[in-house]
Amino acid sequence: MQFMKTMCNSNQHYLAMMLRAGVLHVDVQTTLMDMFHQFTDAVSRWQTFWDMVDEIDGSTCVLEPEKPTRAATYRRLAVGL
Repeated sequence: MQFMKTMCNSNQHYLAMMLRAGVLHVDVQTTLMDMFHQFTDAVSRWQTFWDMVDEIDGSTCVLEPEKPTRAATYRRLAVGL
C-alpha cells in the first residue's frame, strides 16, 4: 500500500506500507483514512525544514552529502572569508 501527498510547491512525499498480520500495531478503531491523515500531518510539520534545506542546497556550496536528499538532515558547507 502506498500513500502520496503532493504539496503546494509540487513536491511529492510517499508513505509505503507492507501490511502483514501482527506487524501493524494500531487501535482497532484506526482506519486507512486515519493513517493517511497522520502521514499528511507529519509531512506538513517537516515542510518548513525542507523548504530551508532546498534554499541551502540551491544557494550554497554543499560539500556533504555529495548529492543531498531530503532524507539527509545535515549539510557540510564551504564557507569563505
